[in-house]
Order: sequence, then C-alpha cells, then structure tokens
Amino acid sequence: MTKFWMMSGVFALMAACGGGNGDKSLSDLSASELVDLCEDSADLLGEPRTVTCDGFEVEITPPDCSTAGDAPFPAGCDVTVDEYLDCTEALAADPCLAFSGTPPAECTALFNDPECNSEPE
Repeated sequence: MTKFWMMSGVFALMAACGGGNGDKSLSDLSASELVDLCEDSADLLGEPRTVTCDGFEVEITPPDCSTAGDAPFPAGCDVTVDEYLDCTEALAADPCLAFSGTPPAECTALFNDPECNSEPE
C-alpha cells in the first residue's frame, strides 16, 4: 500500500517548485510552493497519454494544481525539491519504471525515505 500511495503522490500530486527552492525539503514547502511544484511537475509530465506496462495500461494525466497547496508532504520528508523533480522527470520519460522491481536511480531518495512514504497525518 505504501508504494501505491507513493506512486499516487508522484502521479497525482506531481508538485514542483521553482524560485530557487531546489535544496528545500518537500515537507518544508509552503502552500504556494506546493502549487509551484505541482505546476512544474505537470509541465514535466507533458500531455495526457496512456502507456502499456507489462500488459496493463497506465494513464498519465497532469494534475489540476489548484488544490496542491492543501496536500503537504508528511513532516520529516527530507527529500529535496530537486530530487523530487529528477524522479518526476525520470518517471515521466518511462512511467513503467514506477511498477518495476527497480525504480530509476533518480527516485532512490524519494522511494527510500520512510517519512516520504508514510500517509500524511
């Protein structure tokens, strides 16, 4: 369930943050920074599309970022904005990697941070 929630976070929230916040932790982002992060991630995802991964279809749809500020990352999530965006870019390029046994190297920090992989309280 944790990995599914994480992928939901990566594909649904897809927040991104401009404005020089690349080294800022995800859990430290303000509501407006979360909206910026979402908009940047939506740009990385590109146009809506469907890909086939080992016999099942995955719909990639950039999110509506209007409420991204209402969905903060869990406290203690120390993954940086740059690490998040690197992971988002890698998964946007090959969404099937999210469901493989070996996610892209760019996602190691995000997938391995137990605080980032917990349900928000």
